[in-house]
This record gives sequence, structure tokens and C-alpha cells, in this order.
Amino acid sequence: MIKIGTRGSPLAVRQADGAAHKLVQPYELEIIKSQGDIDQKTPIYEMGGKHVFCSALEESLLAGKVDCCIHSAKDMATELHEDTEVMGVVWEVGDRRDTLVGPFENFDSIPKGQRIGTSSPRRAKMLQDQRSDLRFVPIRGNIDTRLKLVGKEVDAIIMAKCALDRLKLTPQNSPIPEEELLPCAGQGKVVVQVRKNDDKMKDIWAPEVLEWPTFEYQAEKYLLEMVGGDCHTAIGVTADARPEKGLLQMRCSYHDGVKAKHIQEIGPIPEWKTVVHNTYVQLGIQT
Repeated sequence: MIKIGTRGSPLAVRQADGAAHKLVQPYELEIIKSQGDIDQKTPIYEMGGKHVFCSALEESLLAGKVDCCIHSAKDMATELHEDTEVMGVVWEVGDRRDTLVGPFENFDSIPKGQRIGTSSPRRAKMLQDQRSDLRFVPIRGNIDTRLKLVGKEVDAIIMAKCALDRLKLTPQNSPIPEEELLPCAGQGKVVVQVRKNDDKMKDIWAPEVLEWPTFEYQAEKYLLEMVGGDCHTAIGVTADARPEKGLLQMRCSYHDGVKAKHIQEIGPIPEWKTVVHNTYVQLGIQT
């Protein structure tokens, strides 16, 4: 029996089941509470970054309490423990766009002064540039908790479209075009983390790893690592492989606290690290 570590939220459990359901061997889910699950009030950026959702799972993996862990790719730190590795994306990629949940036709139609809930500096800063007349309010909690805030503590919220889709939730919502709000690195992707020396587990998962989504995930995380991005950083990153043309398209939106910069770079897939590096150079980030 394969023991798969996962967080206990409905979305995390759905993703773990979705990723594991094609495995030949039987499995069971081991629910692990992360720091981010226990404390649902403190802003993520005050808790040490998104890795607060993954560190407890990684510790259980290293201790041998579970055989592997399933994560939302966007929650993964750019640097993992040296004895673990992410094998790749192991479930179909979801809609990576952000979506506005609330009683409005779209983002542009929101009346002035409305309260928009989000826990993401990327969403808040990028959208504040477009609508300085709106109030962006920090919120925490799982999907259901955040949805219940609409019409009470906030007038609308911004969240990942794939979260609604995977939980088959259908509140009124309007996806925001990527040209207006570029998703964060890894959004819509689900990955498996294993111990580096566990060849048996690698063999079990190898048939489920999706080649091009995994490549795109690696490119997105590579750029994030170069930027030094964490949950404080208002940055959106997408990588789109075009294997039929042999090309990789990188897009990045970066907000330095004053203004946003939007970059696009296209180059040959075999030289993908150069494509990512050129994207980083265009950002002009002072280190």
C-alpha cells in the first residue's frame, strides 16, 4: 500500500486522489496538517512564504512516514530538501487563470470602492494598478471559507479558476484574461515529490508524469528561483512549450512596488535555460 502525503483541505484531497487514481498499486492518503492549515489568520508572507503549506509534508516524507507527497505546484518552494525531488506534473493541467468571484459581470464592471479579497500580493498589486479605486483586502482560509466571505466581509474575491473546477463549484465568477493578470508559477499544476533514493517509488510514478507540463513547470520555477521570488513577490510567470515548433514562450509580470513590468521571450526548447535567463535579464531587477 502506497502512503501518499497530502494536506487535508477538500482541494488538496481531490488533487491527490486525481493524481493517484491511475496508479497500478493500491494507495491511501495520509492527511498532514501544515502550518498554513493550522494558522488561517496570519498572512502567508508573515509565516515564511508559501512553503508553509509544504514543509510538514516534506518532513513526513524524509522521516519515512509517507512514500510520496502530492502538492499544488504553485505552493512549492524553489529550493527543496536535498534528499527529495519533484518528479513532475502528474495530473491534467487545470485552467491556470485567476477568476473574480462575486456579483459582477467582470473585473472592469466592479463599482468604485468595492472590497476585493485576496491573499496574493501579485493579484493585489497588479490589479490595483488597473483599478486604484478598489480596496484590496487580505483574506485567508480554504476555498469554502473564502467563498463565504463574499457579500459579507468583502464584495468579491480573486482565486484560482482551477480550484473551483476541481471541486465542481459554480459560484458566479468571471475569469480574468492572462493579458490582464498573469498567473503565478505552477498555477493549475499538481506535482509529486519523492525521496531521491527511492527508485521503486520513482518507477511507480514514472508512467504518470506528463512530459511537457513538467518541462513548463521546471522553466517557471527556474525563473522564479533566479528572481528570488517568494510570497512577498508580486510576480506572475508562465511557460508555454510549443513542441511542434520547437519553441518555448516565457512570459513574466513583475511588480517592484512602484510599477509593473511585462516581459515576453521566445526561443528554442533545447536552449530553454537561455530563454529563461533572457527573460530575467529583461526584468532589470537590481540585486
